[in-house]
Amino acid sequence: MIKSISYWAFPGGLAGTKPIEEAMAEAVKAGFDAIELCIGTEGELTHKTTEKRCLELQAAAKAAGIKIASVCTGAFWGMSLTDPKAAVQKKALSFLKDALRVTGQLNAGALLVVPGCVHADFIPNCVEVPYDVAYKTSQKQIRAALSTAQKYKAAICIENVWNKFLLSPLEFRDFVKSFKSPWVGAYYDVANNVPYGVSAHWVAILGKTIKRVHFKEYKKQVNKDGSKTWTGFPEGFDVPLGQGDVNYPAVIAALKKIGYKNAVTY
Repeated sequence: MIKSISYWAFPGGLAGTKPIEEAMAEAVKAGFDAIELCIGTEGELTHKTTEKRCLELQAAAKAAGIKIASVCTGAFWGMSLTDPKAAVQKKALSFLKDALRVTGQLNAGALLVVPGCVHADFIPNCVEVPYDVAYKTSQKQIRAALSTAQKYKAAICIENVWNKFLLSPLEFRDFVKSFKSPWVGAYYDVANNVPYGVSAHWVAILGKTIKRVHFKEYKKQVNKDGSKTWTGFPEGFDVPLGQGDVNYPAVIAALKKIGYKNAVTY
């Protein structure tokens, strides 16, 4: 497995103001083999970044001795692919296609995609979307982007997130497989489903659909009687690696068993 770090891990990364070349150099100095870049609607890397700039970043990565392992984005929380408004759906799909183009021109191979949202408790005034409607709309939107993914050789990697959607590893796997395309896969985050699942079980069931992996932590709240309950968002994630409730020995063993050899991004 390739040890990777997220651009968001650097000061200024979430704001998109950290110079990418600096992040690459710091990642190498810290001992990482790869970096995950992040696309926003503004900042150092966006869906409108030119091919020329993408090639410059490729060259910078090569010179620094680091691989661009993948690309992620948080843009789909603000414009969901399954938003009830058709205009927002259209905008989100356009962003997805543009982001796939940038991902391909960076030679990153994989774009993290939030496939839709039934409801998110951490988003103020988040509109609920019926689960079955979100499912069908998400499939329609992703299918509409498949030709772009294939053209730029950038896989649409669906992440398990706190969107009250695709809550079972069986359903998640079957959703990914429903596209019958090598350009759709899973971006598995080992901590995101700790409140309602067992991470190693998800790895085993998702199997070869997993194209990329996120490593982070989630720690449940321990009650007086010793039972555990959800901590919440984002408090539960504010835990150093190895000090939460992710069973990392089991997760790593499961990843090795399915033959996963790609990036694990911190």
